[in-house]
Amino acid sequence: MRRLTLASAGFLALLSGSAWAADLGADLPMTAPGFDWTGYYAGMQAGYGWGRSDITV
Repeated sequence: MRRLTLASAGFLALLSGSAWAADLGADLPMTAPGFDWTGYYAGMQAGYGWGRSDITV
């Protein structure tokens, strides 16, 4: 019984392997790459502000 089970499992494995070979991938067209956020960035938020305020409550 064990030999029959092993033979059946091997036979089914061979049959299922050929099903994967039938699904050949189609060549997809090349697309433009998306924007790449890995560049240099210097956050130079330099500025000066002045003003006068007179708050009365």
